[in-house]
Amino acid sequence: MDIMVDKGLDLDEDQLKRALQLIGKEFIKEARKLLNEPDLAENKDLPHTETGTLARSLKARVRKKKGVGMWLSIIADTRYATALFAGSSRENKNGVMVKVRGRPLFDVVMDRINPRIKTLIDQSILIKPKA
Repeated sequence: MDIMVDKGLDLDEDQLKRALQLIGKEFIKEARKLLNEPDLAENKDLPHTETGTLARSLKARVRKKKGVGMWLSIIADTRYATALFAGSSRENKNGVMVKVRGRPLFDVVMDRINPRIKTLIDQSILIKPKA
């Protein structure tokens, strides 16, 4: 998942980077909280921690590219994350194709922290005065 800020704005890049880092920390904190909720939690469609591999694999990184701007990239660095989040089809032991439904963890986290993201951006982003 990537969160980008329009490069057309003249922003203080240090402030922007700090804001994006804070958003990444909030995102990972909320995702780990959801992963660690018991199976009796309100949203049974989300994955839950069995081994902790998925929770430990969550990473946030602020990136910058000339001409593109700065953005926050959040990934789940495990080989099964895409299949878990998006769903997949696979063959079971009996040779029957089974459809595994997706568990959209990142979508739910974004919905939950969206107001917090707006607050962090409002508090952190400063537009540079014209020189």
